[in-house]
Amino acid sequence: MSDHQISRMDILRNMPLYRWVRKKTWAQELRDAWRLAQMFGPWKALKLSRELWHNPGHFVEVRLPHLDHPIILRTCSSDSRVFYEIFGEKVYDFALPEKASFIIDAGANIGLASVFFAHQYPNAKIIAVEPSDKNLSVLRQNIAHYPHVSSIEAGLWHRKEPLRFLHPNADFWGLRVEVCQPEEANFPSVTLPELLERSGQTRIDILKMDIEGSEQQLLFEGDASWLEQVDLLIIELHGDLAKWRFDEVKKLLAQHGLRLIHGRENCFFRREK
Repeated sequence: MSDHQISRMDILRNMPLYRWVRKKTWAQELRDAWRLAQMFGPWKALKLSRELWHNPGHFVEVRLPHLDHPIILRTCSSDSRVFYEIFGEKVYDFALPEKASFIIDAGANIGLASVFFAHQYPNAKIIAVEPSDKNLSVLRQNIAHYPHVSSIEAGLWHRKEPLRFLHPNADFWGLRVEVCQPEEANFPSVTLPELLERSGQTRIDILKMDIEGSEQQLLFEGDASWLEQVDLLIIELHGDLAKWRFDEVKKLLAQHGLRLIHGRENCFFRREK
């Protein structure tokens, strides 16, 4: 069975009971405690999960042994899940190059992937692209200790257009964007050729892209020749691209020299040497 065929977990996620349980704070606290126990042990995990789910609107500093600086997470949010995926499951620690000079974290959220890459590649220039000012305020605190990481408040798009959030009250982690009139814009757009020009770079060693559906526009509704300048693409696909059009995505990327080497929630496409 391929990684993109429907799994038992996919079926479970679509069951009403599963969705109901996921909405309950107590269930989220239990899930967090179980996940964090794998990283910190049971007692510290219980304490941390209570801090994360019993103080709405607050912030928690989390320290990891291999990082010199704490990570800031928002309480009662999806931050703890993303934290576990990146630093517990290590979802981005797969087939990474030995060296990297330029990395783009598109859809950077609160900067956890940027911190992960900053630790992996202390000499790389890293740009974190994030449209939400609420996410950015935390992101900038998380990257403050890493001078080689910078942030841009913008939405990654296939051309220069004013953008706004489609559902502005959605979870910080799942904000989708759409084109709008200039007076309705929440933030500017930025293109990958523009980021390359701004940075003075000619190649992107690692492009991590989790942009909540906007990959449709970047891959299929504009000039995708920027793919020729990417050596490793780590992308989370959404909607039809993750399901019925995945073969179409693989074909397009293969045309630009990027071959699928790992495909689960995050798909890794590496340039063939």
